[in-house]
Amino acid sequence: MSANGDKSAESPSKLETKIIRQVEYYFGDANLRRDRFLQEKSKEDDGWISLETLVTFNRLKSLSTDFKVITGALKKSQSGLLEINEDELKLRRSTAKPLPEESDDLRADIKARSVYCKGFPSDATLDDIQEFFDGYGKVAFIQMRKTLDTKEFKGSVFATFEDEEAAKKFVEAEEIKFKDTETIRMLKNEYFKKKQEDRRKMRDDEKIKKVKDQEEKTKKAEEEAEQHYETGCILFFSGVSEQTSREDLNEVFDKHGNVKWIDFVRGQTEGYIRFEGKDEAKNASEKAKEANGGKITVKGNEITFKVLEGDEEKKKWLETYEQQNKVRQMKRMGRKRKPFKGRPARGRKEVKYEGKKTVFESDGESGDEGDHSPEAGDTKADDDSEPMAGEKKDTKSVKRVLEGQGDEAPSTKQPRTEETSEQKAEVVAD
Repeated sequence: MSANGDKSAESPSKLETKIIRQVEYYFGDANLRRDRFLQEKSKEDDGWISLETLVTFNRLKSLSTDFKVITGALKKSQSGLLEINEDELKLRRSTAKPLPEESDDLRADIKARSVYCKGFPSDATLDDIQEFFDGYGKVAFIQMRKTLDTKEFKGSVFATFEDEEAAKKFVEAEEIKFKDTETIRMLKNEYFKKKQEDRRKMRDDEKIKKVKDQEEKTKKAEEEAEQHYETGCILFFSGVSEQTSREDLNEVFDKHGNVKWIDFVRGQTEGYIRFEGKDEAKNASEKAKEANGGKITVKGNEITFKVLEGDEEKKKWLETYEQQNKVRQMKRMGRKRKPFKGRPARGRKEVKYEGKKTVFESDGESGDEGDHSPEAGDTKADDDSEPMAGEKKDTKSVKRVLEGQGDEAPSTKQPRTEETSEQKAEVVAD
């Protein structure tokens, strides 16, 4: 049995240098500690790996498959890393240089002497890069970084030097060029730290952009809403029973004013009614009160009401306008709302539908009674109602039609009851 590292050996040729470097890479710390195939093979024969196995690895096979050439080259190595058996058909890592055990200290040491280097052309080979690093110290490992999709060389590498001092000297050098191109160099730890900072900044920039975009959308919506803003047309009511429906409310107020939509969910006790024209909410409520002996009752419950004014009215108007924009956007996307199959929302009682639904007059795009989430497109929406422009209310219809030109009803929801050895061996070239 012989070991490489013979001080009297003559200097290796260029080919022999490449063979030494490649085989010692296979048995080196960087590869052997994570190469399961070589680890398993070494357990079969007291650490020995046959040359017959090694020459199947692409990188070594491309250099030589002649056992005598390979062992002859390894005998000229000065590292003392490998042993050659007596018949010169097997190799193993020297028992005097056992593989270090995995630990946090080992991983930290490897990171401390690893560097990132960029500035290589896309057609650069591993040999080109290895020769480049030879002038700055012994390198134990080189990883050529490639794109995930096309597997093309990105022009940058990770390289692990034999010692931390050489790594620092390399990155701190004032100017290092690959041919005529200046390289970008930094310690591997610094590279990943910079990447994290870049990603964090990118996320922050995206958040800022989203906020600005939302502010612009809100401002635009408010400006558009201002153009359609009419005063005195929204009536707030409270005190109805949990069994009250929109149709019950419409029956009371539609006799005294043109009801465009009712923002109300069965099971709640309050809501809003939007009338057609300016100041119509006040007129309709007063007429309804007068027609019912000075008070308004719905299903036996006396309700209280008030006409929204000032900031309160404007806020409700803008909320409604924003909701209708989301409804229209979702309809343009052509998405359908999935039926609700879960339990009623907390705080709501499960209520069965009663009575008939009324078709209100509409002169534009129809809508649904689905619940729409804050973000357009997140919730699917049905769009199966038909425009009923110019028709009177039909108490036999089961659909509600909303206005589509600048003032759709708010969207509300009714609760319902119902790696191989060769890959490892080629890590140097990855």
